[in-house]
Amino acid sequence: MNKIFIIFLLGLIFNISNTNNSYAIGAGVFKSIFKLFTKNADEATTVIKKGDEALSGSKVKNAEMASATIAEEATIINKIGKDAHQSHYNSIRNDSLKNIKLKHGLNVGRTIKKVAKEGGENIFDLYELAADATSEQKKFYDFIIFNWIGKIYRFSNYYNNPNYENRTLLICKNTNEVFYFTILMDNEGDVNRAFLTEHKYFTSSNKTLDRQELLIIRDEKFVKIMSLKLSVNKIYPSNYFTIFDNQNFIHDIGGDPNIIIKNGNKQTRNFIRNSKCYKANKDGLMIASNN
Repeated sequence: MNKIFIIFLLGLIFNISNTNNSYAIGAGVFKSIFKLFTKNADEATTVIKKGDEALSGSKVKNAEMASATIAEEATIINKIGKDAHQSHYNSIRNDSLKNIKLKHGLNVGRTIKKVAKEGGENIFDLYELAADATSEQKKFYDFIIFNWIGKIYRFSNYYNNPNYENRTLLICKNTNEVFYFTILMDNEGDVNRAFLTEHKYFTSSNKTLDRQELLIIRDEKFVKIMSLKLSVNKIYPSNYFTIFDNQNFIHDIGGDPNIIIKNGNKQTRNFIRNSKCYKANKDGLMIASNN
């Protein structure tokens, strides 16, 4: 039925029902008309309400953000490959902790429980770091947080949506490259672990980073900072990855960890152009439902 006619009829019924003129319309007739058009009236109201929502700033913003995410998703999946993406996702969902560690080159026997039992040097044995490190290298080891809990995944409106998960596959990208990070926080008898699962450049032919375990040097509600392990004869990691609770992402090449942490402590909340982190789902990226 024509929606304009429905609205007109509703207005007419309203005016009639509020008149004091007893001969205007009988109560029984009014009830019959009301029942006849209730369904169509509800439909009309729904159409009007949806129209108002579609015009509101928040809904328009959501549509724009969804479109941007869909475009980024297409770019990422096109580069990584749908099969590779689903393989990473299925792995974090279905593989045992042992198999995930093995896939990332980790000695599965190096758990905190076993290291403690053997009386090992903890930080060295736990992360397979060089026990004969120089005094300068050991200064960096002081930054490593081995008992991190992943606060950002527990408290961020985005990362714990729809709920907090012990395993998370993160996809972080900037203008030039994309990273897949595997985050494990269900390690019984061990510390939580973070891994770089895949790294690709969108256009460059530069050498990509290998699959490997990462170290955590900052673990706050608003920011998490991960780094590669030290290379031979280096006093600083070659790469850092900073993730903010609002999905902002920074990839730093080398540098003093004090500077990296200082920059992370600024609680960068402004939009960082073309740099963002997403939770992965089976087919691509999770779009924030509350933006």
